[in-house]
Amino acid sequence: MGVEQREYERFGQEFPISYDIVQYSVPNPLPDPKKSGTSQNISGGGICLLTAPMSIFAVRKLLSKKTKFSLEFYLPDYQHKINVLGEARWSSMNLSWWHLFPKRWALGIKFIKMNTNDKDLIIKYVINKQIETNLVKK
Repeated sequence: MGVEQREYERFGQEFPISYDIVQYSVPNPLPDPKKSGTSQNISGGGICLLTAPMSIFAVRKLLSKKTKFSLEFYLPDYQHKINVLGEARWSSMNLSWWHLFPKRWALGIKFIKMNTNDKDLIIKYVINKQIETNLVKK
């Protein structure tokens, strides 16, 4: 089994995310509209984004390790909008229960530029959720 490379603990939580691609790994001549997705988990260092269904051709262009994203989201229970610049680190197909449905993609995004207060809020959120989860399990 591999060594865990994460600097921060993560917490599995779904919430809506709006994102723009701000730098493609390959040139993109056409502007893209803002996209939406859902988080799968979050930490102080990054987020797992589940995209809307898309083709493998779009994924090849979009989900390169060098693609940069502008992300906007609200953490559940907080009214503060978080804006962050992130960079794709990995991608994988999130298989649907029936192979004919369009596939969603899971995209690992590392936070590379964000407000310190936003980072602190995310870390606090993850820690509090982990504490709540552990209390409920007992």
